[in-house]
Amino acid sequence: MTIRWDSNGNGLADDANKPVSDAAVAMTLTYQGVSSWNFSGTTDSAGQVTFKLIKAQPGSYTAQVTALTHANFTWVPGLDKDNPDTYLHP
Repeated sequence: MTIRWDSNGNGLADDANKPVSDAAVAMTLTYQGVSSWNFSGTTDSAGQVTFKLIKAQPGSYTAQVTALTHANFTWVPGLDKDNPDTYLHP
């Protein structure tokens, strides 16, 4: 996942927005509404943090950021329009 600063406040960070480094991210990954895993990590200089699920089963996964903190920015969950996201693993 990539964390970007939302410069215009519309709840969606565009590719033109700067990435946010050193942000602490927590997320939950849910498999078909049954199983779930919690992950946490810190974004790198490109604003990216990677979470891996080993031996993922085929099916539908929902990823939801549950916490996001940074020394200079504030995450407003109600404005985060693309959270959660759903993915289909082949």
